[in-house]
Amino acid sequence: MEAHTKDAEEIIQKKLDDLSRKNRYQEIISVVIQSVHESIDLHTVLENSIEAMRKNIDKMDIVSIYLVEGDEAVIKAHHRFTRDYLKRAGRIPYPKGGTWKTIIEAKSIYAPDTDNDTAIGKAGRDMGIKCYLVVPLFIDEKVVGTITIVSYEKNVFDEEELKLLEIISKKISIAIRIVLLRSE
Repeated sequence: MEAHTKDAEEIIQKKLDDLSRKNRYQEIISVVIQSVHESIDLHTVLENSIEAMRKNIDKMDIVSIYLVEGDEAVIKAHHRFTRDYLKRAGRIPYPKGGTWKTIIEAKSIYAPDTDNDTAIGKAGRDMGIKCYLVVPLFIDEKVVGTITIVSYEKNVFDEEELKLLEIISKKISIAIRIVLLRSE
């Protein structure tokens, strides 16, 4: 009987953890949507998005948003990249690294273990990145940037984070489109 009670408690705890995670992810989506609709400044939208992800994604050590500028991918917002990393990889020339692989292939990349990954650049390896997820930002089916989440632990992200980043990427893409339309 005691084993049955322990199993039931574990199931309940897992369900509570899943619910908590979904609530945190809904918070991120709400912040991003609100920011897109309230701000005319792309920098504000990107920073608010980064902050919401930082606060609510478990086991994520770093988050960044790169946008394509000519033949470079340039960090426009981030949390916790070191000055050395920013100096080395704040502007990534075409076609280096996982960022450009995502841009070129127009699809998400999940590298659960960078020891077995060929796309990660030297700056990321030197920094100790062990796991990452990169999702493209689209405008009219053209990739204009990426959202990346990183961990210093292997195998920490799953399908839930991928779905979350894909939703966020759609909302951020709307903000980018609005800024482009206003500048025209």
